[in-house]
Amino acid sequence: PLHHLRLIEPTATPTKGIEGIRSTINPGNLPCPVVCATGEQVGVSGSKRKRRKHYVYLVFDDWSYGYSIHKVNLFPCSRRRKQTAFSAPADVPCLPPALFRLEAAHGSPEYFASAFGTRILAMHTRDPGGKRLLSGTFVPMLDVSSLSMTFCPGQEYPINPIYLSVGNTRLFCLSEASFEMLHWEPLCPPPLGRRRSKEWSWQRLEKPPFKSYNVTSYAVHPQRCTIFVSTKMNDIEATFSFDMEKQKWEQLGSWALPFAGRGHFDPYLNAFVGLSKDSDTLGQVYSCCLSSSSTGHGLEWKLGKERLFSQDPAERHVGATLVYVGQSKFCLVQCVSIEDESDGPKLKEEGNVGGPVYRTEDRGADLKLNEGDVQELKEEGDVQELKEEGDVDGPGYSIEDEGYDQELMDEGYDQELMEERYVPCCCLYRLTTFSLSYDIKGDLTTGNSCRVLYYKVPEAITSSFLVEDPVAFCM
Repeated sequence: PLHHLRLIEPTATPTKGIEGIRSTINPGNLPCPVVCATGEQVGVSGSKRKRRKHYVYLVFDDWSYGYSIHKVNLFPCSRRRKQTAFSAPADVPCLPPALFRLEAAHGSPEYFASAFGTRILAMHTRDPGGKRLLSGTFVPMLDVSSLSMTFCPGQEYPINPIYLSVGNTRLFCLSEASFEMLHWEPLCPPPLGRRRSKEWSWQRLEKPPFKSYNVTSYAVHPQRCTIFVSTKMNDIEATFSFDMEKQKWEQLGSWALPFAGRGHFDPYLNAFVGLSKDSDTLGQVYSCCLSSSSTGHGLEWKLGKERLFSQDPAERHVGATLVYVGQSKFCLVQCVSIEDESDGPKLKEEGNVGGPVYRTEDRGADLKLNEGDVQELKEEGDVQELKEEGDVDGPGYSIEDEGYDQELMDEGYDQELMEERYVPCCCLYRLTTFSLSYDIKGDLTTGNSCRVLYYKVPEAITSSFLVEDPVAFCM
């Protein structure tokens, strides 16, 4: 069985494509006008230079049958010069209508990946048991540039996958049980009467010399065709590299990349850029580059001067994801919550749905849960979530895990867990775009490049999705 797919806003008349491709064309093949920043229309052969647009694609599980993808312009002309970094806007608009919807079980945002240029892949299982993909199953692949749809080979439901896109032709998947690669195959039909030399499928590679659940950070160096992965186990750090040409793993040393999670290569800095999630440097970015010497490999890094997370006391940090926009630009997608308490700041919506949301100037204190709130969350939130999604019998959860969770509760960790899982009444996505450079002192800085946009998170989003870092792709 295939996924249930819905294209929400096709931009042109769909026509019949080849081998499952849904293509779109411009009726009449007419030249499209270009609107410059001043609002003036310029023809195809006009003297005005077209400004390249940058979009971020945000994934939410706000659809009752699965997920929706929203397309956001990072540099809208009407706001480009009005909003500055770290200043809260007077109104918070809702997200644009969903561009695309995918029917899939909630609770699996990690199975989204971007690869092969401007394509988003949804690697979710369709097995009723939720444990693996059926044999021969293909998964949907959406080209957000042309709004065309095709399918690519699925996997045997990897556990806790880490997807790494390399160029426009390769996608790697590192999971607890395997390390695989999918090479892009253009869907051109073979000559009449002939078949393809081999089936388009995932290729098994050499298993890494570490466990994927110990991975703390990772990045791809596109120029060296190398994947770098850092791990930590029992306070012991290590960094490994995978040569894509030789398809071999190598340990570089007993150190780790300084950032958390995914890092991005900035060709302007000639360094990896990643987000810090340590309490002392929360919201700052690192730049680091690998250096080789006669004694082996080393790491040189610098910590950014600015804290890019919201500095507004009324906005509580929930999660964040750093994505690379291109042309040495980055976008930090931060989820913040605005607490709605009787004596604290309020959010009120005026007019119809989708209208502006206004925030009072009053600053509220951090959220605190009483014993009744914790008990209510335990009974109505976690239990209901397990019943609906079947997480107890799913992969990655065992009787030993249940016993360990019980030990944590016996030791008094249930209060902390419940506070971390608390879902506030209103959440916003704070999109900060910036570029990095080194100042005259050699320090890493964003300078005056920061631009901030706010959007209201859909109310139908589930609590399990909200406690994860945002799912975002830039193309």
